Amino acid sequence: MLGVDVARYGSDETVIVARRGDRAWIAGRHRKQDTMATTGRVVRAIHDLGAAKARVDVVGIGAGVVDRLKEQHEPVVGLNAGAAPRDKKRFANARAEWCWGLRDRFERGEIAICPDDELAAQLAGIRYLIDSSGRIQIESKEDMRSRGTPSPDIADALMLAFSARETPAFNIRIPDMWQPSPWRMDNDW
Repeated sequence: MLGVDVARYGSDETVIVARRGDRAWIAGRHRKQDTMATTGRVVRAIHDLGAAKARVDVVGIGAGVVDRLKEQHEPVVGLNAGAAPRDKKRFANARAEWCWGLRDRFERGEIAICPDDELAAQLAGIRYLIDSSGRIQIESKEDMRSRGTPSPDIADALMLAFSARETPAFNIRIPDMWQPSPWRMDNDW
């Protein structure tokens, strides 16, 4: 499984996170590439890692990447963070549900990631609030930028990699850095 947060020419970064079970690692980080170059990077990651599916942020620039991957018959799912959550009483949107699900995995020790200071800072920098309906809402990227916090590109790719409830079976090759024991990172949000 891959999680892909797409950027283009601005200050944000395209990030590809690979996942196998509870293990995840950064498979690629790229800046200032057009959507076709990004599509090629995702295709390469799918094939090199043997991923069964790529979950791509379909909002904005990511839509073009999803469309091109579909056109090439690559295994892709476009995910919209602003879409309705499965649990509409608890979460304001899908992004809140996905972020909270990732948070829960960290709390339960059900996730193993390579140590990365930038990812840790991004995860720690995500804020939430409770809206007037009592639902969890994650701070928008615009609000993050207004307080001087850059877009959490790595964290968003990780969130996309863990976004769905199902864990499909596939054969993804784990880098040697995972052998013999994975690192664990605890994070409080």
